[in-house]
Amino acid sequence: MAFAKSEASAIHFASDHSPAWLSRNGTTLAILVAGALVLPCVWQPHIEAGDLASHVYNAWLASLIAHGQIQGLRLAHPFTNVLGDWILSAGFRAFGAAWAARIVCVIAVEAFFWGAFQFVSAVNGKAAWLMASCLAMLAYGLIFYTGFVNFYLATACGVWMLAVLWRFSLRRLLVAGVIGMIGVVAHPLPIAWAACAIGYVYLCRGIPIRRRPMLLGAGAVALGVVHWVLGKLWLCDWSFGQVAGPGAAGITGVGQFVPFGTKYLLVGAGLLILWFRLLLGRLDRGPIWTDPVAHLWLLNMVALVALPSAIQFAAGGQAFQFIPARVSFFMLILFFALVGGAAYGRGFTRGFSALAAVSFVFQYADSRALNRADAEISALVAGLPAGQRVVCSITDTGAQVNGLAHVSDWACVGRCFDYGDYEPASLNFRIRTTGPNKVVSPESRSLLAIERGSYIVSTEAAPLYCVCASEVPGPRFELHRLQAGEKVCHLRLPITPELYR
Repeated sequence: MAFAKSEASAIHFASDHSPAWLSRNGTTLAILVAGALVLPCVWQPHIEAGDLASHVYNAWLASLIAHGQIQGLRLAHPFTNVLGDWILSAGFRAFGAAWAARIVCVIAVEAFFWGAFQFVSAVNGKAAWLMASCLAMLAYGLIFYTGFVNFYLATACGVWMLAVLWRFSLRRLLVAGVIGMIGVVAHPLPIAWAACAIGYVYLCRGIPIRRRPMLLGAGAVALGVVHWVLGKLWLCDWSFGQVAGPGAAGITGVGQFVPFGTKYLLVGAGLLILWFRLLLGRLDRGPIWTDPVAHLWLLNMVALVALPSAIQFAAGGQAFQFIPARVSFFMLILFFALVGGAAYGRGFTRGFSALAAVSFVFQYADSRALNRADAEISALVAGLPAGQRVVCSITDTGAQVNGLAHVSDWACVGRCFDYGDYEPASLNFRIRTTGPNKVVSPESRSLLAIERGSYIVSTEAAPLYCVCASEVPGPRFELHRLQAGEKVCHLRLPITPELYR
């Protein structure tokens, strides 16, 4: 693969060496960055990241099922979508719920950041410190705060595969194969993406440069065929909303940096300006139509448009959702690799660092606000007798990610049961329902109704404790004991702070 190395130099002009001070202090800087990446995982009592709370709660539930303490539920043994849950179960037994969540998040963030850093470095032939701030923000972006633990871990494995295989050897192939097998245990999609990406790069390198645009066109046509095949085989959800209006944030990548309120759009606007300047600089250094990385970036854009937003694979189970957000995540990694060969300069470095600082200040404020709501709900639930069923449906108005989507899971660990737990009925995780039980609703329809606040308590579910809006001044929440025939509450509240309302 000597050709690959010379081609990278020709296309990216990555002959700029790191500044002398960076070359001398690279190891120290890496240690400092690795330490700083841990901070958002420990600066609050709980990591409020969407589905993460559900994964922690189900790690506790799995231990009860394994010891025969719950009837009507069983442990399945899927080969994928379980790595994060295994780590959580081990951490839960050793350190408890909050630290188990911190451990899995630290592993995921560090693995993703350094994997992406190595990939961008391999593509451009120099350490990717220019893009470090962007990679740190992406590590704590939309995918992290949505709580897609297994998908995140698999993506970390995927970028490591790309970094390892950028230069081919049999030894590297073996290492990448082991990483890929670990990644599949977490989630198959990022591993398939990484395998297709590196395969495309090798194919592109093997054909004459003048014919490479034809390969790009063939790739776009192939994605159109994939769209058609998916629609024929499964029930799919696709609309122009994926790329129009708010969906345009996915095409630009800005949506990955807006986990909560609109205040993050200030960060997104600054990033767009700096990214555009980097892209112009990349265009000045050589054509992108013959660059495999540019091909992959553009094909991911096409995929974001062509692929459905959700696919219903199994009848009665939960659909595979948020596909555009996942593809946008991949697309940004490739974009950073494309433009990461720019020369070091104080303007870009200071600009990205300042935007990262603002983003993490916002995240701290939002995490604190979400933890305060979490603490209020946990205090209410703590007064219940053990083993009661609880539901809670709260929407943080104005936030792209609802950090309190599974807040009752944090409150219930060790003391009660979240009757609206979505995992068993989804058929996508290791806990499955075997019939009527007193722990969780066995029907996806009922779970959706609980989430929307339209569920009417059944005889089997009663009594059911529900978190509702407080009717007295002071506290925001109170518990209602609902009987059969009563309707659950759904709250829409401004939880995370905004710059203005």
